[in-house]
Order: sequence, then C-alpha cells, then structure tokens
Amino acid sequence: MRNKAKWCSLLLLGPVLLLGSLTSSACSVNQERQQVYDFLTKKLTPIMEEINGLTARYNEITQIPPLVALTKEEEMLSLLHDLRYDTETVKIKIVGIAAPQPCREVRDKMIQLLELMLQAQDKSIAYFDDYDINNLEQANKLAREASELITEIADDIYDICQEYDIEYKYPK
Repeated sequence: MRNKAKWCSLLLLGPVLLLGSLTSSACSVNQERQQVYDFLTKKLTPIMEEINGLTARYNEITQIPPLVALTKEEEMLSLLHDLRYDTETVKIKIVGIAAPQPCREVRDKMIQLLELMLQAQDKSIAYFDDYDINNLEQANKLAREASELITEIADDIYDICQEYDIEYKYPK
C-alpha cells in the first residue's frame, strides 16, 4: 500500500466568453456563422460555466488527503454523491442540446468529458467502499484524461472561432 497517494485535480476550464464580429455578404455564411455564434454563446457557455463549478467542487474535495478523508468518510461520500448527481444533470442538459454541424464534435467531446468526470467520481466513491488505493489511482488517471480533453475542447472552440471569424476572450 502506498502512503503518498493523492487525488488528481481537474484543470479548471474558464468559461469561454464569445464576442461576435459578424460581417459577410453571403446570407448562408452569415446564417451559419450566427448559428455557431448562438450555440457557443447561448448554449455551450452556460454548460461550460456549470462544468467549471463541478470541477471546482471536485478539486476542493480532492485537496483533502486520502487518510484525512477517511476520517470524514460520511461527509466525503455525501459530497461525492451530490457532485455525481449534479454532473449527471449537466450531462443530460448537453445531450439534449442540438448543435450546428461545425460544433457537433465540441458538443460530443463535452459529453465525453462529463463521462470521464463521472467515472473519476465513481472511482473516488469506490475508494470509500473498499479502501483500495487503486481506485484513487484510477480516479487520477481519469481526471488527467479529462484535463487533456478540456484542452482539446478549448482548442476546438478556438479553431471554430477562427474559421467563422468570431472574436472570443477567455476571462481572467
């Protein structure tokens, strides 16, 4: 048994604020650009803000050393179960959102991100079921995969904004 096991925290993904500069003569291009802009600003950004809240809560939980967490097992399990419920709720929201063609891959990656977050939370919960440190190691691996996916999503959003000449700004 390793004594130095730690939880891995997800990188926080700041909500993307998108500002549009929509100028084009082609009506269909304008319409598609507007659909992309609306999806990113009106549908995706609120979901991203919710995910930021979920990752902040997970980070807060995982800052507690595992041995200390065991002394607060009931409280930790309650926090993790509440977090899991809220993560599932956000996943249901994004699954129900229709995305314009250029944004479907981003939406699908967001769903995949939430799946990874749920799996990491499940492994963290499993740690308290059997006190197996391997569950924490698996949770760490899943959290790292989620962090990598967050970066991919941010890059994809940047590429979409470049393609459609949409200005965006990440908040500080």
